[in-house]
Amino acid sequence: MKKHFGLFFLLFISSEINSQPFGVPPTNTFQKTVSTFYFEVGGNAVFASLNYDLIFDSKYGVRIGISPGLFFIDSSTDNNREDYNYDLTALISAFKLYGSASHKVETGLGALFGEAITPREEKYPAVPALVLNLGYRFSTTKEKGLSFRLMFTPSINKNGLTPWCGASIGISFKNKIK
Repeated sequence: MKKHFGLFFLLFISSEINSQPFGVPPTNTFQKTVSTFYFEVGGNAVFASLNYDLIFDSKYGVRIGISPGLFFIDSSTDNNREDYNYDLTALISAFKLYGSASHKVETGLGALFGEAITPREEKYPAVPALVLNLGYRFSTTKEKGLSFRLMFTPSINKNGLTPWCGASIGISFKNKIK
């Protein structure tokens, strides 16, 4: 009997803890989202990329990026085509922002997929890779405006740890809550 009473008591307490008051809608702190579209030179996607960030509650975010190989057409005749690879790469990462208002420090972790779009030398980042972010981010506090980032973006890949940097500029806007 004591076992049944103990089980009933635990179930009763847990249902009270998880219940919500009547008449009050649940709150969602992730309703405040900011989208950013930007062009990055250097950075996680090696030489240049187009990116989209979605920031939740001014603290956390996810990023997707794409680096089309068409940016890297080699016009010199002394290099063999086999020394270069111009395929598409994609980036996905998560990040956390520290700071207030417009000026923030960004830290992040992600993965770079695809084929190498760099010369096949060990001094360049290679794919696939684990990528890191550490740097400064400026985002407008208005409904829509300028955003830029300056980042230290090392990668861990088949060439080992490769230090790299990047700069980006784009536009941020607050998403409408429906």
